[in-house]
Amino acid sequence: MSNDVHDSWRRRDAGFAGAEPPAAPAGDEVVHLDVRWLVPADLDAVDALARLQVAVSRRGRRLLLHRVNGGLAELLDFVGLSDVVHECPDCSSVDCCEPRA
Repeated sequence: MSNDVHDSWRRRDAGFAGAEPPAAPAGDEVVHLDVRWLVPADLDAVDALARLQVAVSRRGRRLLLHRVNGGLAELLDFVGLSDVVHECPDCSSVDCCEPRA
């Protein structure tokens, strides 16, 4: 690369040097995810949910899975992610996740 290209990158990066990181959201914001379509659960699905959990937590939020079935809860527990990727505790009731009219 030429010096001009290096100089332009340095100027671009210098603008970010004193920048503040984005502020964390106020309170404990939750990202809701309906996973009833994720049947049967497999390790690829668990990997995707774990990566989503990391992305969500980096934004100061937490992921909450709704309508977990098809062995997903057991698979999350088996791989040790049940303490990190959380299930909705109220989804056992029929109208927990139903849209209100």
